[in-house]
This record gives sequence, C-alpha cells and structure tokens, in this order.
Amino acid sequence: VEITNPSNPNYFASVAHPTSTWSDIKVYGHYAYVVSEAAGTGIQVIDLSNIDNHVITVVRTITNPERSHNVAINVDSGYLYTLGSRDGSGTTTCWSLADPANPVQVGPASLTESYMHDALIVNYTSGPYAGKEIFFGFSASRGVDIYDVTEKANPLMLKRMPYPDIGYCHQGWLSEDKRYLYVNDEMDETGSAFTTRTLVFDVQNLDSAAYLTSFTSGESAIDHNLYVRSGFVFEANYRSGLRIFDANDSPT
Repeated sequence: VEITNPSNPNYFASVAHPTSTWSDIKVYGHYAYVVSEAAGTGIQVIDLSNIDNHVITVVRTITNPERSHNVAINVDSGYLYTLGSRDGSGTTTCWSLADPANPVQVGPASLTESYMHDALIVNYTSGPYAGKEIFFGFSASRGVDIYDVTEKANPLMLKRMPYPDIGYCHQGWLSEDKRYLYVNDEMDETGSAFTTRTLVFDVQNLDSAAYLTSFTSGESAIDHNLYVRSGFVFEANYRSGLRIFDANDSPT
C-alpha cells in the first residue's frame, strides 16, 4: 500500500500464502521476508527494489522450515532468525543475508533448546560483551532466555530469567544503553488478574541478569508489543490503545 498521501492510500499489490491467524514480516535493504504459522508458507523472499513503480517480486520461497510464528532480523550483523519454526516442534533457525535474495541457513537445526515466541538480537560494540551478538528470546512459559549467538555453530545460553507469575513471555525491547530490558507477558492479565504489567529486567551483566521490578498503567488490557526510543517506552495493548511511558528520569 502506498501511503504517500495518507488520506488516500493506494493499494497496488499483494503476496499470497496459506491462510493463518499469525504472520510476520521484516525488511532488510530492499528485501522483505514473510513467515506465517500456516504449513507450506516457508520463508517468502520478496524483492522491493522496484516498489516505486508498484512492482514487487517473490524471488523465492524457502520451504524448510515450512511454518514459523515470527521472524527477526539483526540489521547490524545481517542475520535473519525465525522463531517458533515448526518442523515437528518449535525451533529457532538462523540465516545469513550476505546475499539477501538467497538466505543461507547457518548453525544447528535450532539455535535454542526451547520454543521462542519472539526475539531481539543485538550487537554489542563496547563493554565486556563488545564484539558479541546477543539473542534475547521471549520463551513463553519459561521467561526470557539470553544466548550468545556470535558463533552460529555454537550458540551458548548465558542466562534464563524467570519472573513472578509467568503467563506467556511474549516480546520485549532493550533500553538504548542496554542496561534494562522491558518485557510484556501476554497472559498474566488474564491468568493472574494483573492490570497491564510491564516487566523490567536488569541486564547490565548478562551472566547475572535478573527480573528487577514491574510497572502498570492501571488498565485491565493485555499488553502485546513494546519498543523503546529516546528513553520512551511505546506499548501497543489489546484494548487500551497506545501507551507511552517516559523512562528517562527513572528507567525502572
């Protein structure tokens, strides 16, 4: 959809895949990568280089894994990660985007030992983890799993971070100084009757990272996805709209 004129959006193309309640898409350069939970979707690679002329091209479909819940890309390292990829069980696959039109799988069949619903993967450029690529995985009933995925053939779990009243660890994002991780749990509002609860983890030392505290908007809505920019936490919640929290004065 072209949104140059926001009051008159112009639909011009679509890419088909089997019907699913869940699908995700990420963009790297002028390529888009699509996954869904429907069997047979695989990873669709879409060339957007001619999108200004309203032309998009499905370059290829990677058939294995045939379905995934989510996809994440570390644009700094050039690796794509599929989450909740099902070849019999939920796994995490990794793909080099050195040639963005032809992703190449690297590492073991699954980089993680458990199902990951979503992930944030970042490169550290300073401090004790300088040169490391770190994977923060949001692992459903297990909490947050932290992996060192610098060596794709030898991913190393650094820490598993449980927290009180885990329902379904859904998604999260780092503060820009990488000191704190903000996380949402999709089921704690319904399962444990919390008001909208945002979890805060101290991740300054990854080997001893741990749950720190939580805060709430006081609403009853389920929290879903959040992102951090310029010290503000932007939260998209089920029934209470977009909530913006200022974490500049007190990140906790």
